[in-house]
Amino acid sequence: MKAINKKAKAVFEKMTEGMTTVCSHKRIDNAEGVYMAAIVECINDCDWGLIFSIAHYYEQCGDLVSDPEMTFLQGKDGNIYPLSFQQAGLGIYQESVLFGGDGNPDKINVRLQKDHAVFAGQWLVNIKEQQGL
Repeated sequence: MKAINKKAKAVFEKMTEGMTTVCSHKRIDNAEGVYMAAIVECINDCDWGLIFSIAHYYEQCGDLVSDPEMTFLQGKDGNIYPLSFQQAGLGIYQESVLFGGDGNPDKINVRLQKDHAVFAGQWLVNIKEQQGL
């Protein structure tokens, strides 16, 4: 799997600092409504490490819509790997890493996972700049 770049990794680590258990979460909103808040959640723990969701949300007809949401594996090897990308308002849902019944990565779409890593590298740096991290 392709890990995110060093700049994005530093942002990810700052955003997830102190989050070590499933169900821990935080809202990062330092821009006072100028930019969408970043919502960070620890959503799973597997043999390979912790899995996090990072998302921007907006409200449409009373529903929260991701714009976008990505999931990441914080690997025990110290690297951060994108697993999925969703942009609900456009009907986009992509899983580049599929998990088997044992809860561990089973199938990897190498090309898509690399694309997710490239996008995440840019997106996380944008969040850093927008939120003053």
